[in-house]
Amino acid sequence: SYEPDHDDQEAKPEEEELSESELADLPAIPDVNQTIKRRKSRLSRKESSCSIKGNNNEGKDEKLIAEEKVEKGNISFKTYMEYLKYMGVTFAVVILISFLLQYGSQLGNSLWLSEWANANDNVKNGDVNLFLYLGIYALFGFLQTIFVLGFVFAVLYASIRASAQIHAQMFTRILRVPMSFFDTTPLGRILNRFSKDMNTIDERLPNSMRSFVNVMGSVAITLITIAIMIPIMIPLFIPLAALYIGVQKLYIPTSRQLKRLESVSRSPIYNQFGETLMGLPSIRAYGKKENFIRYNEGLVDDNVRSYYLNMMSNRWLSARLEVT
Repeated sequence: SYEPDHDDQEAKPEEEELSESELADLPAIPDVNQTIKRRKSRLSRKESSCSIKGNNNEGKDEKLIAEEKVEKGNISFKTYMEYLKYMGVTFAVVILISFLLQYGSQLGNSLWLSEWANANDNVKNGDVNLFLYLGIYALFGFLQTIFVLGFVFAVLYASIRASAQIHAQMFTRILRVPMSFFDTTPLGRILNRFSKDMNTIDERLPNSMRSFVNVMGSVAITLITIAIMIPIMIPLFIPLAALYIGVQKLYIPTSRQLKRLESVSRSPIYNQFGETLMGLPSIRAYGKKENFIRYNEGLVDDNVRSYYLNMMSNRWLSARLEVT
């Protein structure tokens, strides 16, 4: 048997004991038991706070799906500014200038035609420079055509640009939202934003904007022409303006809120249709087709009810305006 000699025993390193000061400098080893106790105490405090909240909210309906908010009141000025920003400041200025030039040329055309008629009445022998009056009249018409085309193209291009930017920004935000957003937001609500609401921005909003500008321009030109040609009619503008403002205050809040209700009531239709397609085998297996059909018809009726009332309000306005 091998026995280590004295030299081997001396080669073995001896363990050195650390002093109390060196032990104090060493980092403290975390106590696992203490950590577990602290975490358990935190969980118990959270559970107690949740139980307190639950007791305070007894009798209230707690829903996982957040209800869609319906805006009230006037559309904020910030919303219009945001849309103009998406259109582009340059195109907004071009639209404004082309609008002013368009109706300025229309006003000049009407005034020049009146001047031509007065010249024919003042000249006894009928010797009027026909080419001068006809040429200037045709020039006003040509300029009006150019400015109308410029206005229409500027509105269309700017509205398409704004729509593309709004869609891109909304799509980017949807891709970056946390998963908890999809737990509390139905898929039909998201589809409603990307389908009907975007269709309104793409098609109806540019047409409404062009119609509004054209009507306002025509009314302004008519009033200016009457004020220049028949100044005695100016006092009649005040009661007419008061009457139209009163009708406006009755119609616009009602129509605006009905449009909002129509948009909000459309989201459950998309949501229920998508859920029905996903659970179609189970619905057929349990024989619940009639229940889902009646539920879908009820959702459609709610949406059509708002649309019908909105159309009735439009007819109400049309009848009042024709009477006045």
